[in-house]
Amino acid sequence: MYEFGNKVSIIRSITGIILGARSFRNEYDGHTIEESLLQVERITGKKVGRLAGDMGYRGKKEVNGTQILIPDAPINPNRSLEIFASKM
Repeated sequence: MYEFGNKVSIIRSITGIILGARSFRNEYDGHTIEESLLQVERITGKKVGRLAGDMGYRGKKEVNGTQILIPDAPINPNRSLEIFASKM
């Protein structure tokens, strides 16, 4: 499933400081990583070592030396529903 429309990529430090923000038109999430990282490098003068993203960034493990960390898919996506139903 793909989403279409404007996307915003925000890169922040582990302490919450926003290092870069870019908007993209009709781009797949994974295609925005390189430009976003280049912007942060231009602004800060430093290269990002590790980037944590959501599942939309899956498919790339590294971009220009930056390690891309993506969460694993849940083992059972219906687990939260099962837990909720068992409490009723």
